[in-house]
Amino acid sequence: MHELTTNALKYGALSTPTGRIAVTWRCAARQGAPILMIDWTETGVRLDPSEDRRRGFGWIVLEEMLTYQLEAEAQLNLSPDGMTCRLVLPLTDRIVRSMEDQD
Repeated sequence: MHELTTNALKYGALSTPTGRIAVTWRCAARQGAPILMIDWTETGVRLDPSEDRRRGFGWIVLEEMLTYQLEAEAQLNLSPDGMTCRLVLPLTDRIVRSMEDQD
């Protein structure tokens, strides 16, 4: 959440007065295992999805580190109006302990 918020402040919806962020989450099951799905949607910011963008540290954290360390999935998409991100995290004992350590 920190990386998404930081990127929104620097480049996205929180960098403009017209920008908005919607965050939803839910617990579900995939192949009988519990998962947490988080959807982050930024709107009200003008982006050119065809523009070549540098993948900064925040995107690397989301797309690579999160996937490697937590066995999560991250899907980031740019649109002309903003950005969407879907995170899918398995709710294993290891993940829950990692989240508790952050408190």
